[in-house]
Amino acid sequence: QDLWLGIQTPLVRMLARAVRAQSTQLRTALRTPPRTTVANVRARAASTKAPEMSEEHYDRVPTTYHKAWFYEKNSPYELWQLDLVCNGFSPIKDTATARLADVGGGTGHFTKLVHDKLGLQVPSLCVDFSPAMLKQADGLNGIEALCLDGVSYARQVKDNSIDRCLLKEVVHHIPDPELPELFGGLARGLREGGVCLIVTRPKVDIDYPFPEKAVEVWKAHQPDASIFATSMEENGFNNVTIELKGFPVEIKLDDWTAMIKDRMWSTFAEEHFSPEELANAIDEIEAKYPVDESGILRFEERIVLVRGERV
Repeated sequence: QDLWLGIQTPLVRMLARAVRAQSTQLRTALRTPPRTTVANVRARAASTKAPEMSEEHYDRVPTTYHKAWFYEKNSPYELWQLDLVCNGFSPIKDTATARLADVGGGTGHFTKLVHDKLGLQVPSLCVDFSPAMLKQADGLNGIEALCLDGVSYARQVKDNSIDRCLLKEVVHHIPDPELPELFGGLARGLREGGVCLIVTRPKVDIDYPFPEKAVEVWKAHQPDASIFATSMEENGFNNVTIELKGFPVEIKLDDWTAMIKDRMWSTFAEEHFSPEELANAIDEIEAKYPVDESGILRFEERIVLVRGERV
């Protein structure tokens, strides 16, 4: 027993020194924020976004992004969304000084539409973690591209520096534990009277002609809008509202299935659908959903608007 205690004492001391060293390193890391570079921003984005939102997915999407029905430039659907967003942002007291930040703005196309329709004179920010998407925003008149994920932007945004913040079809990719930091930072960045508007989709009440597995994937990865509203209320926003809007869609079945084959939504990313499963999904859609004599598929597109004010 005495021999064991004699061996044990040095071991305990050695372990204690190791623990103290690791604690010191941890405290130093917590006190010292990482240097902001494109490389570590992309690494952070890859580690915090939802599993299906791979960087490879969004590096590939820009080649077909605006060919898809939902993102077709100047379509009736896009103009309908534009009206909803601009109405949600209005009125703006001074368009000469007001600044818009579009978090998750992708190619910057919709950012530019909002910027122009509101008559803003200060350049608007298009914030996105994907350099491939942002490449298309470069050179757009009145638009500044910023390569950051949403939480990183909220963390570093200057106090009282923006007047309107748009999160269109992006907030569902942010993990729930990071929502307080996201909304708290955005509320801090907004000036008094500022507005944050989320454009998202329902968790359950969707009308898409999807195969059954896609519906389940959607439900598993699409948060309920009340989660965002609650987090906004708890982190600096007032007068938070939730509103459901619908738009009648008429689209050729071939065009609809082409978007799914292109994996336009992360719902159909390879993490969820192998090539064989995707082919079977197309077969299921064609067998399950009726079309008219012209091959037209009809359903309702539904979006949810969550709006909060910085009072």
